[in-house]
Amino acid sequence: MIILVITMILIADSGSTKTDWCLVDTENGINQSFQTKGLNPRFHTIESIYEELAANLLPKITNSVSHIYFYGAGCSSSHADLIVYAALQQAFPTAKIEIAEDMIGAARGVCGDQTGLVCILGTGSNSCLYDGKKIVEQMPNLGFLLGDEGSGAYLGKKLIQDFLNQEMPDLIHEKFMDMYKLDRTQLIDTIYSHKFPNQYLASFTSFLLENKEEDYIYKLIKNSFLHFFEKTICKYSLYELYLTHFVGSIAYHFSFILAEVAINKKVKIGNIIQQPLGGLVEYHLNKKQE
Repeated sequence: MIILVITMILIADSGSTKTDWCLVDTENGINQSFQTKGLNPRFHTIESIYEELAANLLPKITNSVSHIYFYGAGCSSSHADLIVYAALQQAFPTAKIEIAEDMIGAARGVCGDQTGLVCILGTGSNSCLYDGKKIVEQMPNLGFLLGDEGSGAYLGKKLIQDFLNQEMPDLIHEKFMDMYKLDRTQLIDTIYSHKFPNQYLASFTSFLLENKEEDYIYKLIKNSFLHFFEKTICKYSLYELYLTHFVGSIAYHFSFILAEVAINKKVKIGNIIQQPLGGLVEYHLNKKQE
């Protein structure tokens, strides 16, 4: 009697807003995709992560998982890694679990085994120089309060600042009021009381996307990207020599502005992708075959 052993691996790309999951049957190449909330250990506990997994992931997975590769925003210290590890272990007690920061996931997903500068522009922003195996140089990531230039949270913050300081053009102000119907007090109270203020600020990028052809919006986005290039990319030694790749919804949806700024800063753009999960599946399947 022949017993078929099916190896199932679970790969996660987790940001502050959402987590994309892919369950891969490595023998037959069959993939299933799922999505849950973002599971950033800076904002979540072991209990809250497990609750999200139990409610929105575990019911969809019927096969036994042998390996989990979790790439997550906020997974940049042993303490943070342990929070995610403990929740995953509770959900998948027999699986081998590996935790890495989202920057490694972005690099593997967009570069594979090639060298390049890799940037994340999503709810937050980050960057690194990747040599095809590991991160060899990285600019400080100061988070949404002190940094995150070019990110969704940064763009949302700039938009809200202009609204509150009455520095929006009249037409944009009217459109903003029609879309959100918020007064100054409501807006300030919500920002300072919101459980995840970076996600709340980033939610206003939908307004920017809807009005991206407006001159004011175009300049706001372009200046935010310029700040990211100046504070981050241009500080890498010999940055002009590398292909610079971008991962994340902000980079993807505003790629035409990103490309203009790159030309201005003499940066050679490589790939711009919305999320690295497809590349991560390919990466881990290739590693299994080596």
